[in-house]
Amino acid sequence: GYIILNIALSMNESFLNELQGKITTRENFRKIAPTTQIIRRMVGFLTAFAGPALFTIYPQLPSIVGAVFSFLLWGIIVAGFMMRQKKNIEGLKAQHGDEGIRVDKNKHIAVSRDSILEV
Repeated sequence: GYIILNIALSMNESFLNELQGKITTRENFRKIAPTTQIIRRMVGFLTAFAGPALFTIYPQLPSIVGAVFSFLLWGIIVAGFMMRQKKNIEGLKAQHGDEGIRVDKNKHIAVSRDSILEV
């Protein structure tokens, strides 16, 4: 179980870094990426530190606390991504106009060729 958990955490780290890179500007990513790595490492440290104490209270308590915390964290991350996507869509609409931007029911964004500005 521990090996599978470490594999999942490593894949999760790569996945979240990729998502952050896709929805964040380069300037903000330079600040956000190290901060998120520090937060992830601190959470890992805290869980390793608190695990034995929780185990003495109830043997399954570290797993229960970890699962609840993981679900809460994923909820916060998904909500943050959705808010960022909404902000990006509003920014694109302000830049290209409502006619140049289409968003389908699955929140896929399409920009018409006529509305793309040449640099």
